[in-house]
Formats: sequence, structure tokens, C-alpha cells
Amino acid sequence: MHKKKKGFLILGIGFSLLLLSFILVKTTNYPVYSQTMGVSVTNKYETISEIENDSSIIVNATVKENESFMYKDVPFTKSVLTINEVYKGDIQKGDSINLLETGGVIDNVEYTVETDTTLKSNEDAILFLTEYEGPILEDTKKYVVSGVYQGKFRMNED
Repeated sequence: MHKKKKGFLILGIGFSLLLLSFILVKTTNYPVYSQTMGVSVTNKYETISEIENDSSIIVNATVKENESFMYKDVPFTKSVLTINEVYKGDIQKGDSINLLETGGVIDNVEYTVETDTTLKSNEDAILFLTEYEGPILEDTKKYVVSGVYQGKFRMNED
């Protein structure tokens, strides 16, 4: 009889841990699966000068918040960035701008472009950016990374 109680206790603890793990994954949108998307890059930059010339602003920025969403079955992430330093463009240190990236984490799936993940909260990066004009989030001024992922250099990776 004592072995039965111990077995039920271990089973109960195991089930509770499994249930807690499931709830934690679902409520935090933690990526448990990754899906890579291929893209056609319209400009393949060979030099920093080329990407600099095509970029309207170049900044060192920190991601303050972000939100991923689907638009016509394609995942996107809109991030709010705080500008730490300006290298090019009509923008000031301390300003906030919106960044639109293809990819993101939606329903625990992390969508990446050519294995490049979107910027995460509190992440710092040097960014070569171009103002976005298009149908996604039309009422908001936003920028995209020049060359899709070629103009994004993370600062706090090991």
C-alpha cells in the first residue's frame, strides 16, 4: 500500500510539472520551434559604403518593446527603438523610432529570415535603416533594415 501512495505522489508531481511547463510556454510565447523563411534580397551589399549610401539613417539603438503579428500569412515584428547614437540621418539621440522586421515569435514558433532572428527586447544593435513605405501599419512612420538583414549588427551577442 505504501508503494502505491508513493507511485501516485510521483505521478502527481510529474503531471503537475508537465502542466506547469505547458502553461508557462503558452503564456510567455517562448519559442519552442523555429521556422526559417527564404527571401530574395534585392540589393546584395559588398561594402559598408554601399549600404551606407542606401540607408537614410544609421544608428546605435536599444529595443524597448516589440510585438509580432501576421500580415497576409507573413510574420512581422514591430519594435520600438530608443536611439543611443546617431551616425547618419535627421534623428536625435534619445528619440524613439519604429522598426519593422520580417519574422518574429508567434504562437511559440520563431520565424527567422535566413536564420536571422528579429531583435528582442533590451537588445542593442547598430542599424542601417531605410524608411518603409507600404501597406503594413500604414498609419505609423517606421523603418526597415537596409538589405533585409545585411544592415543589422547586434552589440550584445557573445
